[in-house]
Amino acid sequence: MGNRRYLEELNKDSTREIFESFKKLPANQLKLIYNTADWAYINHSEFKAVYDLLRPYFNKKLRLLDVGCGDGRFLIPLEGKFRLYGLDFSKSFLREVKKHCKSCRTIFGHAEKLPFKSDYFDVVLSVRLIQHLSKKQQQNAIDEMYRVVKPGGKVIVLNYNSMSALNIYKKICQSKTPKFWPFIKWRWVIDEYNSPSELKAMFKRAGFNRIRTTGCTLGEPDVLRLTKISSFLEKISRKIPLKYYGLCERLESYVKSTPLANLMNRVVIIGGK
Repeated sequence: MGNRRYLEELNKDSTREIFESFKKLPANQLKLIYNTADWAYINHSEFKAVYDLLRPYFNKKLRLLDVGCGDGRFLIPLEGKFRLYGLDFSKSFLREVKKHCKSCRTIFGHAEKLPFKSDYFDVVLSVRLIQHLSKKQQQNAIDEMYRVVKPGGKVIVLNYNSMSALNIYKKICQSKTPKFWPFIKWRWVIDEYNSPSELKAMFKRAGFNRIRTTGCTLGEPDVLRLTKISSFLEKISRKIPLKYYGLCERLESYVKSTPLANLMNRVVIIGGK
Protein backbone atom coordinates (compact mmCIF):
# COMPACT_ATOMS: atom_id res chain seq x y z
CA MET A 1 0.00 0.00 0.00
CA GLY A 2 2.79 2.40 0.97
CA ASN A 3 4.74 1.64 -2.22
CA ARG A 4 1.65 2.22 -4.37
CA ARG A 5 0.95 5.58 -2.77
CA TYR A 6 4.59 6.61 -3.08
CA LEU A 7 4.56 5.66 -6.78
CA GLU A 8 1.31 7.59 -7.36
CA GLU A 9 2.74 10.74 -5.73
CA LEU A 10 6.01 10.38 -7.62
CA ASN A 11 4.03 9.96 -10.84
CA LYS A 12 1.94 13.08 -10.12
CA ASP A 13 5.03 15.25 -9.64
CA SER A 14 6.87 13.72 -12.60
CA THR A 15 3.90 14.05 -14.95
CA ARG A 16 3.35 17.71 -14.01
CA GLU A 17 7.07 18.40 -14.51
CA ILE A 18 7.07 16.80 -17.98
CA PHE A 19 3.99 18.71 -19.15
CA GLU A 20 5.20 22.03 -17.76
CA SER A 21 8.61 21.54 -19.37
CA PHE A 22 6.86 21.70 -22.77
CA LYS A 23 5.54 25.17 -21.91
CA LYS A 24 9.12 26.39 -21.41
CA LEU A 25 10.28 25.34 -24.88
CA PRO A 26 10.76 28.11 -27.46
CA ALA A 27 8.05 28.40 -30.12
CA ASN A 28 10.29 27.14 -32.93
CA GLN A 29 11.13 23.97 -30.98
CA LEU A 30 7.47 23.32 -30.16
CA LYS A 31 6.68 23.73 -33.84
CA LEU A 32 9.27 21.09 -34.74
CA ILE A 33 7.70 18.66 -32.26
CA TYR A 34 4.03 19.22 -33.01
CA ASN A 35 3.82 20.61 -36.54
CA THR A 36 3.98 17.13 -38.05
CA ALA A 37 1.67 14.90 -40.06
CA ASP A 38 1.44 12.53 -37.05
CA TRP A 39 0.14 15.15 -34.63
CA ALA A 40 -2.11 16.73 -37.25
CA TYR A 41 -3.83 13.39 -37.79
CA ILE A 42 -3.93 12.49 -34.07
CA ASN A 43 -5.51 15.84 -33.11
CA HIS A 44 -8.02 15.71 -35.95
CA SER A 45 -9.00 12.10 -35.23
CA GLU A 46 -9.43 12.57 -31.48
CA PHE A 47 -11.29 15.85 -31.79
CA LYS A 48 -13.66 14.51 -34.45
CA ALA A 49 -14.48 11.46 -32.30
CA VAL A 50 -15.30 13.62 -29.28
CA TYR A 51 -16.98 16.42 -31.26
CA ASP A 52 -19.33 13.96 -33.00
CA LEU A 53 -20.44 12.60 -29.61
CA LEU A 54 -20.91 16.09 -28.15
CA ARG A 55 -22.74 17.60 -31.11
CA PRO A 56 -26.26 16.42 -30.05
CA TYR A 57 -25.82 18.18 -26.70
CA PHE A 58 -24.67 21.61 -27.90
CA ASN A 59 -26.51 24.08 -25.69
CA LYS A 60 -25.14 27.25 -24.15
CA LYS A 61 -27.11 26.53 -20.96
CA LEU A 62 -25.52 23.11 -20.37
CA ARG A 63 -22.43 22.77 -18.17
CA LEU A 64 -19.48 20.81 -19.58
CA LEU A 65 -16.44 19.87 -17.48
CA ASP A 66 -13.16 18.84 -19.10
CA VAL A 67 -11.21 16.78 -16.54
CA GLY A 68 -7.50 17.13 -17.26
CA CYS A 69 -8.09 19.95 -19.73
CA GLY A 70 -4.38 20.71 -20.27
CA ASP A 71 -3.91 23.83 -22.36
CA GLY A 72 -7.52 23.75 -23.60
CA ARG A 73 -7.10 21.68 -26.76
CA PHE A 74 -10.74 20.55 -26.53
CA LEU A 75 -12.25 23.45 -24.58
CA ILE A 76 -11.22 26.30 -26.86
CA PRO A 77 -13.08 25.00 -29.97
CA LEU A 78 -16.16 24.34 -27.81
CA GLU A 79 -16.48 27.94 -26.60
CA GLY A 80 -20.00 29.21 -27.21
CA LYS A 81 -21.45 25.71 -27.37
CA PHE A 82 -21.54 24.97 -23.60
CA ARG A 83 -20.92 26.64 -20.27
CA LEU A 84 -17.32 25.48 -20.02
CA TYR A 85 -15.29 24.37 -17.00
CA GLY A 86 -11.71 23.14 -17.17
CA LEU A 87 -9.94 21.26 -14.38
CA ASP A 88 -6.22 20.52 -14.33
CA PHE A 89 -3.38 19.98 -11.86
CA SER A 90 -1.14 22.42 -13.71
CA LYS A 91 -1.72 26.10 -12.93
CA SER A 92 0.36 27.16 -15.94
CA PHE A 93 -1.94 25.16 -18.23
CA LEU A 94 -5.00 26.73 -16.62
CA ARG A 95 -3.58 30.20 -17.25
CA GLU A 96 -3.13 29.22 -20.90
CA VAL A 97 -6.76 28.08 -21.11
CA LYS A 98 -8.01 31.35 -19.64
CA LYS A 99 -5.91 33.31 -22.11
CA HIS A 100 -7.60 31.69 -25.12
CA CYS A 101 -11.04 30.81 -23.72
CA LYS A 102 -12.30 33.81 -21.76
CA SER A 103 -15.68 32.35 -20.86
CA CYS A 104 -14.21 29.12 -19.48
CA ARG A 105 -14.03 28.71 -15.72
CA THR A 106 -10.70 27.14 -14.76
CA ILE A 107 -10.26 25.11 -11.57
CA PHE A 108 -7.12 23.64 -10.04
CA GLY A 109 -7.66 20.09 -8.82
CA HIS A 110 -7.26 16.36 -9.32
CA ALA A 111 -9.46 13.86 -11.14
CA GLU A 112 -9.63 11.48 -8.18
CA LYS A 113 -11.26 14.12 -5.96
CA LEU A 114 -13.24 16.59 -8.05
CA PRO A 115 -13.95 19.87 -6.20
CA PHE A 116 -17.59 20.09 -7.28
CA LYS A 117 -20.92 19.21 -5.73
CA SER A 118 -22.76 16.11 -6.90
CA ASP A 119 -25.09 16.17 -9.92
CA TYR A 120 -23.68 19.48 -11.18
CA PHE A 121 -22.60 18.95 -14.80
CA ASP A 122 -24.58 17.94 -17.87
CA VAL A 123 -21.52 16.58 -19.68
CA VAL A 124 -18.12 15.46 -18.36
CA LEU A 125 -15.24 14.93 -20.77
CA SER A 126 -11.78 13.49 -20.18
CA VAL A 127 -9.28 12.91 -22.98
CA ARG A 128 -6.12 10.91 -22.38
CA LEU A 129 -5.97 11.79 -18.71
CA ILE A 130 -6.55 8.44 -17.04
CA GLN A 131 -3.47 6.92 -18.70
CA HIS A 132 -1.48 8.92 -16.14
CA LEU A 133 -3.30 7.28 -13.21
CA SER A 134 -2.88 3.89 -11.54
CA LYS A 135 -5.73 1.40 -12.04
CA LYS A 136 -7.11 2.24 -8.60
CA GLN A 137 -6.91 5.97 -9.36
CA GLN A 138 -8.59 5.40 -12.72
CA GLN A 139 -11.59 3.83 -10.98
CA ASN A 140 -11.66 6.65 -8.41
CA ALA A 141 -11.63 9.24 -11.21
CA ILE A 142 -14.48 7.52 -13.07
CA ASP A 143 -16.43 7.24 -9.80
CA GLU A 144 -15.96 11.00 -9.31
CA MET A 145 -17.09 11.79 -12.87
CA TYR A 146 -20.22 9.74 -12.19
CA ARG A 147 -20.82 11.65 -8.93
CA VAL A 148 -20.60 15.14 -10.46
CA VAL A 149 -22.65 14.48 -13.61
CA LYS A 150 -26.41 15.03 -13.41
CA PRO A 151 -28.94 12.21 -13.79
CA GLY A 152 -29.51 11.99 -17.53
CA GLY A 153 -26.04 13.47 -18.16
CA LYS A 154 -23.18 11.93 -20.13
CA VAL A 155 -19.54 11.14 -19.39
CA ILE A 156 -17.11 10.69 -22.28
CA VAL A 157 -13.62 9.27 -21.72
CA LEU A 158 -10.93 8.73 -24.36
CA ASN A 159 -7.79 6.75 -23.63
CA TYR A 160 -5.12 4.73 -25.42
CA ASN A 161 -6.24 1.21 -26.30
CA SER A 162 -4.27 -1.53 -24.52
CA MET A 163 -5.03 -3.78 -27.52
CA SER A 164 -2.81 -1.69 -29.80
CA ALA A 165 0.73 -2.03 -31.14
CA LEU A 166 1.60 1.09 -29.12
CA ASN A 167 0.96 -0.80 -25.89
CA ILE A 168 3.31 -3.60 -26.96
CA TYR A 169 5.94 -1.05 -27.97
CA LYS A 170 5.50 0.77 -24.64
CA LYS A 171 5.97 -2.42 -22.60
CA ILE A 172 9.21 -3.23 -24.42
CA CYS A 173 10.44 0.33 -23.82
CA GLN A 174 9.50 0.07 -20.12
CA SER A 175 11.36 -3.22 -19.70
CA LYS A 176 14.96 -3.45 -18.51
CA THR A 177 16.24 -4.67 -21.86
CA PRO A 178 19.02 -2.54 -23.43
CA LYS A 179 17.60 0.39 -25.41
CA PHE A 180 18.47 0.54 -29.08
CA TRP A 181 16.49 1.77 -32.06
CA PRO A 182 13.55 1.64 -32.43
CA PHE A 183 13.07 1.51 -28.65
CA ILE A 184 13.42 4.46 -26.27
CA LYS A 185 13.50 5.13 -22.55
CA TRP A 186 9.87 5.53 -21.42
CA ARG A 187 9.65 8.64 -19.27
CA TRP A 188 6.18 8.28 -17.73
CA VAL A 189 6.20 6.73 -14.24
CA ILE A 190 2.61 5.48 -14.69
CA ASP A 191 1.18 4.99 -18.17
CA GLU A 192 -1.90 2.73 -18.02
CA TYR A 193 -3.91 2.00 -21.15
CA ASN A 194 -7.33 0.31 -21.23
CA SER A 195 -9.17 -2.16 -23.41
CA PRO A 196 -12.82 -1.42 -24.30
CA SER A 197 -14.01 -4.23 -21.99
CA GLU A 198 -11.90 -2.93 -19.09
CA LEU A 199 -13.30 0.60 -19.43
CA LYS A 200 -16.84 -0.79 -19.65
CA ALA A 201 -16.28 -2.70 -16.40
CA MET A 202 -15.01 0.46 -14.68
CA PHE A 203 -18.03 2.43 -15.85
CA LYS A 204 -20.40 -0.31 -14.62
CA ARG A 205 -18.73 -0.35 -11.21
CA ALA A 206 -19.18 3.43 -11.01
CA GLY A 207 -22.93 3.02 -11.62
CA PHE A 208 -23.31 4.08 -15.26
CA ASN A 209 -25.98 2.62 -17.48
CA ARG A 210 -26.40 2.87 -21.28
CA ILE A 211 -22.66 2.37 -21.81
CA ARG A 212 -21.24 2.13 -25.31
CA THR A 213 -17.75 2.15 -26.72
CA THR A 214 -16.25 3.13 -30.02
CA GLY A 215 -12.75 3.99 -31.14
CA CYS A 216 -10.69 6.44 -33.11
CA THR A 217 -7.27 6.77 -34.76
CA LEU A 218 -5.81 4.14 -37.05
CA GLY A 219 -2.35 3.36 -38.35
CA GLU A 220 -0.38 3.59 -35.09
CA PRO A 221 0.78 7.23 -35.51
CA ASP A 222 2.32 7.23 -32.02
CA VAL A 223 4.60 4.31 -32.83
CA LEU A 224 5.60 5.96 -36.09
CA ARG A 225 6.43 9.28 -34.40
CA LEU A 226 8.25 7.74 -31.39
CA THR A 227 10.41 5.55 -33.64
CA LYS A 228 10.99 8.59 -35.90
CA ILE A 229 9.92 6.57 -38.92
CA SER A 230 7.42 9.22 -39.95
CA SER A 231 9.93 12.07 -39.56
CA PHE A 232 12.33 10.13 -41.80
CA LEU A 233 9.57 9.72 -44.40
CA GLU A 234 8.66 13.42 -44.14
CA LYS A 235 12.26 14.31 -45.02
CA ILE A 236 11.94 12.26 -48.21
CA SER A 237 8.55 13.75 -49.02
CA ARG A 238 5.85 15.20 -46.74
CA LYS A 239 3.33 13.73 -49.14
CA ILE A 240 4.11 10.18 -47.92
CA PRO A 241 2.79 10.52 -44.34
CA LEU A 242 0.03 12.89 -45.48
CA LYS A 243 -1.29 10.31 -47.95
CA TYR A 244 -0.95 7.55 -45.37
CA TYR A 245 -2.91 9.46 -42.71
CA GLY A 246 -5.41 10.59 -45.32
CA LEU A 247 -6.14 6.92 -45.98
CA CYS A 248 -6.38 6.23 -42.22
CA GLU A 249 -8.86 9.08 -41.87
CA ARG A 250 -11.06 7.77 -44.69
CA LEU A 251 -11.05 4.26 -43.21
CA GLU A 252 -11.99 5.41 -39.71
CA SER A 253 -15.69 5.95 -40.39
CA TYR A 254 -16.00 2.43 -41.81
CA VAL A 255 -14.01 0.71 -39.06
CA LYS A 256 -15.98 2.47 -36.29
CA SER A 257 -19.16 0.72 -37.41
CA THR A 258 -17.60 -2.77 -37.13
CA PRO A 259 -16.21 -4.93 -34.29
CA LEU A 260 -12.75 -3.82 -35.48
CA ALA A 261 -13.42 -0.54 -33.65
CA ASN A 262 -12.23 -2.40 -30.53
CA LEU A 263 -8.76 -2.56 -32.10
CA MET A 264 -8.43 1.13 -32.99
CA ASN A 265 -5.58 3.02 -31.34
CA ARG A 266 -7.90 4.88 -28.93
CA VAL A 267 -10.90 3.69 -26.92
CA VAL A 268 -13.80 6.14 -26.59
CA ILE A 269 -16.49 5.32 -24.06
CA ILE A 270 -19.71 7.17 -23.30
CA GLY A 271 -21.82 6.43 -20.25
CA GLY A 272 -25.19 7.79 -19.15
CA LYS A 273 -26.28 8.34 -15.55
